[in-house]
Amino acid sequence: MVDEEGRIRFANPAITRMLGCQGGELTGSRLLDWVDVAGPVQWQASSFYQHWQRREHLRLHDANLRTREGAAVPVALSCSPLPHDGHGMVLLALDMSVVPSAVDAASSAFTKRGAEPRDAAGAVAPASRPWIPRAY
Repeated sequence: MVDEEGRIRFANPAITRMLGCQGGELTGSRLLDWVDVAGPVQWQASSFYQHWQRREHLRLHDANLRTREGAAVPVALSCSPLPHDGHGMVLLALDMSVVPSAVDAASSAFTKRGAEPRDAAGAVAPASRPWIPRAY
């Protein structure tokens, strides 16, 4: 949870681990200190703040967060303003660094069973096109 000033007010254990932090280390810190942005950005000039002001959702599919040590973590971010007169937003981060290995594992297991990949209509997927399993 991020407040209207861009400060993290609550961070769950998963994102705390993802960023290599301990306990409540993220609480009270500036969100933009953890987001990989080009150059210094003031909170009020950020797309996070601008979407919050308009009460709009923000989705970033190719963002990077920074760990405590400064390493980039590729993530998909989704930010939603709190309902009604809520003074902040909820930010969800999906660690995309684990997605390729999950897809590889699923593809490997699928191939070991001897089945052929199929498209949404049930037809055998063309061999020239990479097949990526979809979650529904």
